[in-house]
This record gives sequence, C-alpha cells and structure tokens, in this order.
Amino acid sequence: MLLSLSAFSILMLQIVLPIAGFILDMMTDITQDFLRRRSEYLSRIRKLPLQVVLMVRNRRLNFSFGPSDKGRYFLITGFLPGLYLTSIDIPRNLPDIYIGQTKWYVRLGWESPEGWITFSPEWFLDFSQDQELFWKQ
Repeated sequence: MLLSLSAFSILMLQIVLPIAGFILDMMTDITQDFLRRRSEYLSRIRKLPLQVVLMVRNRRLNFSFGPSDKGRYFLITGFLPGLYLTSIDIPRNLPDIYIGQTKWYVRLGWESPEGWITFSPEWFLDFSQDQELFWKQ
C-alpha cells in the first residue's frame, strides 16, 4: 500500500519540520546545571534552632516562628506528601489568615543571614478542622 500525501500535507510538513528543527536547536540539556545547583542547595541544609506555634480555629490560621529575628522564614506547601509546589516567604508572626476548606502538606523553613537553611518536619493541615501545633528543634 502506498502512502499518498496531499498537497496540503506536503505544505504542512514543509512548514512544521523547519520549525521543529529550530526548536530542537534551541533546546539545551540542563541536567548538569540542575544537579550542580541541587547539590549546592542541599549542602546548605543544617539542623538549626527552629520553633513553630501554629493554630487553626474556624478556618483561620495564626502562627509564629522563631527563635531568630533575622533571616528569612518561608513555607513550602503541596497537595501530596513530599511534593511541594509553592514556596511563600512569610513574616515571623502572622496574626490571622482565613484559609477556607483547603488541605495542605506543609514544611516551614528558615534561611539564616549566613545562608544556612533548616526545615521543620512535614505536617498535614486540614483547615476545616481546628488544630494546634507546637514544635521545636
């Protein structure tokens, strides 16, 4: 059986193939760069002092973190354990945020002024239920 191409198909191939070739030429392998950056990031993780006080009441979240006044606190969140989609810089104390009916897996992180990073364990938070969490390392 012979494959016959219409004039339109031939025209489309003449247009698409050069574009696909151009796109492939522009693509670069970032594997080595990714592995290097990942290794550098992981080398900054340390077990440093960190404390969390977190309360959920009536779908409102209150939290405070410490013990340091310096550095950067952040929250990583996701909908599956160990798979975080969002990183949010957060103030050390946050009085009241309405969350709604969301369920998250979360970890708190702190980056010291020297560049070291530490994390809390992962917690599952169901904001439709009241809960309290006190944790310290």
